Amino acid sequence: MDNNEKMTAIVVIAYNRKAPLLRLLKSLNEACYPEGKDIPLIISIDKSNSDEVGRAAQDFERKHGSKDVRLKEDLYDTKTKSLASRCLSGLRDFFCKNTVKDGI
Repeated sequence: MDNNEKMTAIVVIAYNRKAPLLRLLKSLNEACYPEGKDIPLIISIDKSNSDEVGRAAQDFERKHGSKDVRLKEDLYDTKTKSLASRCLSGLRDFFCKNTVKDGI
């Protein structure tokens, strides 16, 4: 990748809502993507009392590119989730490295 080329990724953050997650993932599969580009899908799932959402994400078959499911051991607040999505996508910079909690 050229130093000036930006990495693109789709980051989905989920918690305890299987049906909306599956609806979103279905829409992502039906979307149009640039030909020849692998746009990774990163699904980050906050800790829950049930593994239903995690299983649904892992069982999802992505048609366009790679998929990475990350099961978290903590429940993060909305601000932290927003910051985490920037770092999870690979768009790491000083802001992400110094603001987001370890383990995201």
